[in-house]
Amino acid sequence: AIPDLQIQTAQTPADLPALVQLDRSIDVRLKLHDPTGHPDSNIINPSVLVKDDELIVVARRHRRETKQHSGVYDGPDGTWDAVIIEEIWHSDIVMGRAAIGSMEVNPVNPVNPVPEVTVSSWGGLLTEDGRAWEDLCVVETWIPENRTLMRMIVTGPEDPKVVTDGKDGILLAFDSRPPKGPSKSSSCRRNTQGRLESLPQMYVASSIDVSKPLVP
Repeated sequence: AIPDLQIQTAQTPADLPALVQLDRSIDVRLKLHDPTGHPDSNIINPSVLVKDDELIVVARRHRRETKQHSGVYDGPDGTWDAVIIEEIWHSDIVMGRAAIGSMEVNPVNPVNPVPEVTVSSWGGLLTEDGRAWEDLCVVETWIPENRTLMRMIVTGPEDPKVVTDGKDGILLAFDSRPPKGPSKSSSCRRNTQGRLESLPQMYVASSIDVSKPLVP
C-alpha cells in the first residue's frame, strides 16, 4: 500500500491507479487523513498491520525548514561570531486504525476494502526516564573559511515499523537521533574534532495502544 497522494499533495500521477488487481489479490491506495498536521507536512513511509479485522497504520509526518541567523559558536577550537544555518526536519510519528471490509477479491469488480484512516500524533512516546521524546541531539558542521555553522536538527522520531508482539499487543520500531540527557548536549555524540555529530539509532516501543496515541 502507498499513501494516497491525492489526499496528501493533490498531485496524483496519472499513471498511478487507485487499485490494481493482481490475480487473487489487489494493491490499493492507502487513504490517510491528517487533520492536525501542518499544512506543509507530508505523510511518508507508512507501515501497516492487519489485526483482528482492523487495519493499523503508523507513518512519519515530515516537513523541512531552513533558518539563518547571526550568533556565537562556542566550538572545540574557540568561540566565534558566526552565521548559523539550521536545517530543520520537523518529524514525528502518526498512527491510526480502521475496520476493514471483506478481503475477498471480486475478479470482475474489485473494491478497495480499506477505508480512509485518520491519523494522530504519537504524543505518548517517552524516554526511559519519563521525559518527552524531543530536544534531540544534532549534527554540526563548522566552515572556518566564512565562519558558518551548519546545524542539522531533527525534531522527533522517524520511519516507524509496526508488528505484533506474538500475543495480543503490538510493537513499534523506529529510527531517531538520541534525545539529549539531563545534561543537554554533553550527553550527545561528538566526532574526533569534538563537534556534535549524532547518529540515528533504532528503538523499540511496546504496549502501544493506537486508539490512545497520547497515553504513555
